[in-house]
Amino acid sequence: MTESTQTPALVRSPLVPLVLFALSVGLAIWSSALPEIPRMMPFLVAVITAVLCVFDFLARGNSTFAQKLGHWLGADFNNREMKHNPAIKAEVVMLLWMVLCVGLMMFFGILPSIFVFVLAYMRYQGKQSWRNSLLASIGSLLFVVCVFEILLQYNLYRGALFDPRGFDAW
Repeated sequence: MTESTQTPALVRSPLVPLVLFALSVGLAIWSSALPEIPRMMPFLVAVITAVLCVFDFLARGNSTFAQKLGHWLGADFNNREMKHNPAIKAEVVMLLWMVLCVGLMMFFGILPSIFVFVLAYMRYQGKQSWRNSLLASIGSLLFVVCVFEILLQYNLYRGALFDPRGFDAW
């Protein structure tokens, strides 16, 4: 069995970058309705993601150019980072971690959520020591505070429980 037959067909499909490109365009359009400052981050993410989707789409072909581009980007399927196809249960667990992260951010705000999420994820999913989990949590929180709150002077969402506007601020 070759590497490409071990990789699920959906993963190899050109539909993946096309769907992600469409989502990126949707995010860019949606962000254009936001005020100037809040629109910057989602628009930047959308544009960068769209460019990466174009590269990914081009790298999925069978031409020499596509193979060279895929090799240069590390996007070929012959040298996968994950050598196995994860079980559905593992995929569901990852989705639940993401739902937890978004839920924490909605209710408690971005800053406390970063600390709690990184700590919990590293400790329970990553099976790291409490020391490493705490150091990573503190480091992540300090990075976000320094970049967004201090350097960019951007007040991150404070959560429905701590913002007087409640979920209207979400």
